[in-house]
Amino acid sequence: MQLTIWVGGSVLLISAVVIILLARFSQQVIRDESVEITQQALANMALRIDNELRQADISARLEHRTFTIDRLMIEKMIEENNQLTAIKQSLPQAQIYVAESKATHENGSSVQEDQQNYTFRIFICEGRFSIVAVCPIHDFYDKYSSVQIFIVTWGIFGVLILLASPTVT
Repeated sequence: MQLTIWVGGSVLLISAVVIILLARFSQQVIRDESVEITQQALANMALRIDNELRQADISARLEHRTFTIDRLMIEKMIEENNQLTAIKQSLPQAQIYVAESKATHENGSSVQEDQQNYTFRIFICEGRFSIVAVCPIHDFYDKYSSVQIFIVTWGIFGVLILLASPTVT
């Protein structure tokens, strides 16, 4: 009888540890994947905008017109082409805007994390402007909460099955 209690307790302890480790691992994976997907979506949007601006510049040169790019033009391009749809579906609280850069940089990106937000910055127009997305951390972890509930529910269900199974004496 003592052996059965000891084995049952060990199984419960191991099950609890596995559930906790799985929940922690899934949280990290979801965060990393969400950051990567958001960064990729913004990079794709930046590439489309850069291409459209280059085409407009080439057309203006061929027509011997002056072509100037400003922040409002880029914001209008983003809105007209519905390029924010995928990001807004994934991160509904994200604030996305265009900022002017003080110095020119190579086209690239950066991600900063603080206690409340992730800030993504993708440089466009040879670094003169950047698309900035400020995403609350809870947007990323809201996805995690449903996974955590699923893992804990099935973990508890599995432990209850172990407890309810007949013991061999």
